[in-house]
Amino acid sequence: MSRSELKSQTADSVRGALPRKAAWITGSLLVWILSSLMVAWFEFGIFWNLPLLLFTMNLTAFDQALVVWTLLARTLLVTSPAVLVIAASHWSGRFPASRVIAWGWHLFVLTWLLIDCGLQCVTGASLWHYVNKAMMTEDLAVGGDISAVTEGVQAALWIMGVRILLLAVGCFCAMRLWLISPFQKRLPRALAVVSVMSLLIIPGIVGARVFVGNPHSLEQLHGAMAFRTWLFHPDRIADYGAAAFGKACNTEFCDVTGDLRKLCEAPRPSLHPSLRVAVIDVPRGVAQRPNIVILFTESFRHNVLTPERLPRLSRWAERSLVGERHFTGSNCSELGAFGCIYSRIPLCYDDTLDQQIPSEAFSIWHQLGYQRQAVSSCSANFCRMNEFIGPLNFDRVTTFAEQGNPWHDNDRQTLSTIADEVKTASSPQFIFSILMATHYSYDYPPEFDIHPPASVPPLPPNPGTADLLRDRYFKALAFLDAEFDQFLTSVADTNTIVVITGDHGESFLDDGFLCHGTRLSDIQSRTPLMIFGPNVEPRRLTVTSSHFDLMPTLLDLAGAGEHVLEQSHGRSLLTVDENRELFLTHAQTDDWQCLLVHEDGRLGLTLPRNSDKVFVTGFYDTNGRVDLTQRKNPDEILVWKQRLRAAVCPDEKAD
Repeated sequence: MSRSELKSQTADSVRGALPRKAAWITGSLLVWILSSLMVAWFEFGIFWNLPLLLFTMNLTAFDQALVVWTLLARTLLVTSPAVLVIAASHWSGRFPASRVIAWGWHLFVLTWLLIDCGLQCVTGASLWHYVNKAMMTEDLAVGGDISAVTEGVQAALWIMGVRILLLAVGCFCAMRLWLISPFQKRLPRALAVVSVMSLLIIPGIVGARVFVGNPHSLEQLHGAMAFRTWLFHPDRIADYGAAAFGKACNTEFCDVTGDLRKLCEAPRPSLHPSLRVAVIDVPRGVAQRPNIVILFTESFRHNVLTPERLPRLSRWAERSLVGERHFTGSNCSELGAFGCIYSRIPLCYDDTLDQQIPSEAFSIWHQLGYQRQAVSSCSANFCRMNEFIGPLNFDRVTTFAEQGNPWHDNDRQTLSTIADEVKTASSPQFIFSILMATHYSYDYPPEFDIHPPASVPPLPPNPGTADLLRDRYFKALAFLDAEFDQFLTSVADTNTIVVITGDHGESFLDDGFLCHGTRLSDIQSRTPLMIFGPNVEPRRLTVTSSHFDLMPTLLDLAGAGEHVLEQSHGRSLLTVDENRELFLTHAQTDDWQCLLVHEDGRLGLTLPRNSDKVFVTGFYDTNGRVDLTQRKNPDEILVWKQRLRAAVCPDEKAD
C-alpha cells in the first residue's frame, strides 16, 4: 500500500471516529443534564411540601422555575468533574475504566441528593447527620436502641428507592436511545447546543437572583442543599447594621458574641442546693404534690382564645392564669418543645442532643418523686425530637401515631389516656403531650364540618387556598375546644395542674406566608397560654412570657421553689410583674436567625453556626420583616447591647 493510500485510509478512519466520539460525548452531556434535571424536579417536589414548605411562601411561577433552576445548576456543578472525565476519556479513546468510575460518581451524587431529601422529609435530619451518628458508636444507643439512626434511613430508602432505580434505568436508556437516534446527523449542532446549555445553566442563577420576587425561599433552599457551594450562597441585607442604626455596627456587638456562643453550648445538669430541702418526703396531712399535665397543641394561634373561637375553653380560662403576650421562643415544633422542656434558649439544641444531656428541670421532677410520661398523638421522630422526648427525659413514652388513625382520633385517645392516668396513679405524674388536630392539613371529625365543603386543601398558595385552610383550621380548633372541655371537666376535681399552650403559631398569609417555620413574626412565634389547677390564682398576665418560664412556674407550683433551676432562661410567672427582653430563635440555612424583642423594637441578629461573628440585620416589625422606619440613632447601640446581654444572661447584670 502506497504512502498516499495509507494517509487516505487513516484520514477516513479519523473522519469515521470523530462522529462516534462526538456522539458519545454529546450523549454523555445530554444524560448529565437530563438526569440532573430529573433529580432537581424530585427535590423541588419534596421541598415544596417538606421540609421547606415552599408552597407556603407565595412563590410565583417564575420563582418556582428559578428554584428548580437553582437545584439543577447546583447538581450540574457538583457532578461536572465526572462528565469532564467521561468526555476526555471518549475523546482520547483511552482509560475506559475512568468512565465507569465517573458515571458511578455521577449516580452516587444523584442518589445522595435523593436520599438526603427523603430523610429531611421523613425525619427532618440530613443524611450527613446519620452518617456522623453511624461513625460515633457511643451515640448509636440514642433512646436505648439504634432506632433513632436506622429508622429514618430505612424510611428514606424505601421512599426514594423507586426513584433511584428509575434514575439509573433512565440514564442507561437515554444514552442508548441517543446513540440510535436520527438526530446524530446534525451532531455538530447538537453538540454545540448541549455544550452551551451546560455552560449557561451553571452560572445563570447568579444573574437571575436579582429577579427573584421571594429571595427568602432561596435562602432557605441553600440551607437545605446536601451539597452547598459559594455560587448559590444567598444574598442578605447589604451593609449589616445600617438598617438598624444607620451605620455598620457589627464591631460594636463583638463583645456580646461570647455570651451568644455560650448559649450554643450544652450546659451540664446540676441540682440547686435548695432542692435538698424540696425533695424531702411530703409531711403528713399535706396533700400529695399536684399532677402536672402540659397539652402542647400544634400550630396554636395566639389570638384564638376568645369566646368566639374557643367558647368552652374561654370559660375555663376565667378560672386560670392566662398569658396574653406569650412567646414560644421560636416558630417551629422542635425548638418550641425544647425551650419548654429545657427552659433554655434553643441555640444549644444540637450540642445538647449530641451529648445526650437531660433537662435540668426533668431531673428535678424525678427527684421530687414524679413519674415522667410523654403521651402524644404523633411520633416525635422528626428533627431529633425523639432524642429528648424519650428515655433521656421521660420514664415512659406512649404514642398513638402507629395505629394509622386520623389525628382527631389520636387526640381523643391521648386525652382519655392522660385523664385515666392522673385519676388512678398512686404517685404524682408529670405528663407532656402533643396534640395534632390543628396541624396542617387540619383534621376534625365529620360532625364539626358545620359549613361544607371541606375538601383536602390544594397546595398552591393563593387567597382562595388561604381561606380554605383557615376554614379547616377553625373546624379543627372547634373539635379541640370540645375535647379540652371534656378533659378539664374530668380532671377538675383531681389534684392536677393543666397547662394548655402551643408549640408555635400558624399563619394564613397574616405575615405573607402560610403555616409556620418561615418568619419570626408574632403570628408564628406567639401562642396562647393557660394554666389551670390547684393554687393557681386566676388572672390575666399582660407582661411578656415565654416557654422558658413554664418549668420555673410549674416547679414553683409543685412546691420546689421559684429559684430551683440554675440553668433556666425563664422565671416563675406567679410573681412576675414587669416586662423583660425576650430572645427568639429560628434555625435557617447555616445560621441562627434571632430577634431580641423589647418594647422599643425588635432587633434582628444573624449568628452563623461556624463562625465567631454576629451580624446585626435591622429592626423588624411584628410580621418578621425589616422595617427601615424603626432605624435608631447610633448612640443607642450601647443600650441595645445591654438589653441583649440581659436577655441572654438573665442572672448577670448588664454592663
